[in-house]
Amino acid sequence: MTQGTASLKPEDTVSAVTDLITKLNLESMGKSSTWSNGSL
Repeated sequence: MTQGTASLKPEDTVSAVTDLITKLNLESMGKSSTWSNGSL
């Protein structure tokens, strides 16, 4: 289980955080849009 932490690169964390922020922004920008309805 030691390789699990080593395989996690900083770029992966950055992209994951960016993806999360993008989703949050899309939800707050238009909750009634088809984007929010289709994502969930």
